[in-house]
Amino acid sequence: MNCYKQKPDRKEIEAITERTGRPCIIGEYHFGAPDRGPIAAGLRSVVNQEERGKAYRYYTEQAASIKELLGVHYFTLNDEPSLGRGDGEAWQIGAVDVCQQVYGEFIEGVVKAHHNMYKIAAGKKKPYDTKPVEIPRIGY
Repeated sequence: MNCYKQKPDRKEIEAITERTGRPCIIGEYHFGAPDRGPIAAGLRSVVNQEERGKAYRYYTEQAASIKELLGVHYFTLNDEPSLGRGDGEAWQIGAVDVCQQVYGEFIEGVVKAHHNMYKIAAGKKKPYDTKPVEIPRIGY
């Protein structure tokens, strides 16, 4: 399933698992920010790249704490072109910009989350619990 929320919904995932008898995988989520790259910041937007790193960490570590959830997949490596892809979508949501330059502050959060997620899944560490500063959603 796709889950464009601030974090995966534990009760929703538990209900799906109960109904299907199978664990879940989240196939898409992302966070964008309007401070660099394309000006459109995606379905979930935070104020800057540092908050994107926090958002990724919050989402991923919260996901790791849900036993019925096998894993999550960040939507894309690259930002979308400023003039849009085939359907016009032009979001700043990648780990790298259109020139393949890394968003360092974002990657810091990615590294921290990946360092912690197996300890969290094993119940040896609590997930990161600081919510990122989001920009209110318009549309969608």
